[in-house]
Amino acid sequence: MSFQAKKQEGPDMFVMDAMANDVESIDDLIRILNSSSDLGWTDVWGRMFTRDEVVSALMRLVRAGLVLAYAADGDKHELAPLDERVLPQSLSEAYFGLTDRGRLVHANWDAPEGPAPTG
Repeated sequence: MSFQAKKQEGPDMFVMDAMANDVESIDDLIRILNSSSDLGWTDVWGRMFTRDEVVSALMRLVRAGLVLAYAADGDKHELAPLDERVLPQSLSEAYFGLTDRGRLVHANWDAPEGPAPTG
């Protein structure tokens, strides 16, 4: 599959990659995706990731059963997983992590390398 086809799928796989090692908040995902470190994807994406793009990707991924949403359980000071395919009421206070199926999809992803082609 060409880079152009991958890019038209949206940022979903990049978002999944940003949470491959941990459960992350939306703000953490944006920071990771836009990082200049090896974890960032702006060189391949061709620009900075926006909050709207990340939120839209998370919504698709949760609905597809590839990502699980977590809500803070203030009484226990821990994260409580929501049911699969359920979006949290407050996205800004939620955390997200890969499901087992999401890990399998991510593990089989043929990640693009280098900057996006021009033209």
